Amino acid sequence: MSGALSAGGLSRERLEAIEEARLLPCALRSAAATRRHPVDPEGRTFDLRTEFQRDRDRIVHARAFRRLRHKTQLYLIGGDDHTRNRLIHTLEVVGMARTLSRALGLNEDLTEAIALGHDLGHSAFGLPGERVLHGILSGDVKISGLEPHVASVGGFKHNQQSLRVVDRLEKRYRHPGLNLTDAVREGILKSADPGEGISYPDVICEGLHLDLAPFLETQVVILADAIATQVHDLDDGLHGGALALEEVHHLAIVRQVAARMGHALGRGRFLRINQLNRGLVHLLVTAGATHGAAAVAAWMESTSLAVHDEFAARRQKLPADLITLPPKVHAMHAELAELVSRRVINSFTVQRADERAGHCMRTLFSVFYHDPRLLEDHVLIRFREETGVRFLRDCRPADMAREIADHYYGNPIFVRLLADHLASMTDTWAMKEYRRLKQ
Repeated sequence: MSGALSAGGLSRERLEAIEEARLLPCALRSAAATRRHPVDPEGRTFDLRTEFQRDRDRIVHARAFRRLRHKTQLYLIGGDDHTRNRLIHTLEVVGMARTLSRALGLNEDLTEAIALGHDLGHSAFGLPGERVLHGILSGDVKISGLEPHVASVGGFKHNQQSLRVVDRLEKRYRHPGLNLTDAVREGILKSADPGEGISYPDVICEGLHLDLAPFLETQVVILADAIATQVHDLDDGLHGGALALEEVHHLAIVRQVAARMGHALGRGRFLRINQLNRGLVHLLVTAGATHGAAAVAAWMESTSLAVHDEFAARRQKLPADLITLPPKVHAMHAELAELVSRRVINSFTVQRADERAGHCMRTLFSVFYHDPRLLEDHVLIRFREETGVRFLRDCRPADMAREIADHYYGNPIFVRLLADHLASMTDTWAMKEYRRLKQ
């Protein structure tokens, strides 16, 4: 092994040299990556990974990543085994993002790590769960006794929660979180609502360029996420019967895909749906890569960016939407998104499931808030660690009500902890808790 390393074939230094040789000046380099904590070698004498490759592996091995397979993408978990869950969606975003990044001369490893981590903060039931938690933590969804105390909690956004997961909530090392590079942390945060700012009160901002537009690898993930969401929600809707194949024929983007395929377009419904899915992905990713390459080249020329060392000084001029679809394709993608929203997301099956999910999340939050004794021990232990109050189960029964009233009710730390707990749940875990508490 050491001989192979000394020959330069596998070493981190060799991989960094390959990066330097092939990446555009506006692509980020792993050799310059920074972390909040030094990486503990733990007995290792060499490393075969760049810093961003290390981040990729840390995310994949995280418990929050594994839980994505039991979280909703569009249809609730437990129905059709072939509909997408949040993990499958993440992997599909990764595939498209890597293709785009490689085609554009950007850092593929950085792009992959951001894409893998961009949805780690999604709650049980996906977007319906996020809406409920944000409503509770912003006062729009009323929980008895909670309203006067929510202003300092900061709402709930899955991208900010994803950063919270990798910075604080994952427990794999001596320090909290995964200790990811600052570039991956920033990319995860800006992978959604990049211009919105931070509402969470305790975000670790060190190393994050909050005043700058997303760097290009993050913009690639944003585009890949937008493509994957609409195309694959359509695919699941077609296979699930929310709409018929004939209902999409009028879409300009579908007509263009069909024209490209010509005689190769199959006759059977199942085959045609799969061909349509492939054709849409190819059209959109190719359009994004072609348009993005031209936009990046024009921007580098306009800013006289010739070498990577100059990029930091030029980044203030970087637009937030340099990597995007060309206008005509963007319009076709928007038409597709409108149909998906109207016929799939607004379908009876999805809306009924969303209401069930919302009711489950509201009930769990209310029950746990009013009676913390019903929480699992690890949640109460974390509250003790963050506040210094004694472990609730160590209280005498006669003192329990006073302890809860004094230290739990209206405590922003407890409210945020409940949001963390519900966000960490999978769909199946949340429904089991709901049924258990309602018995």
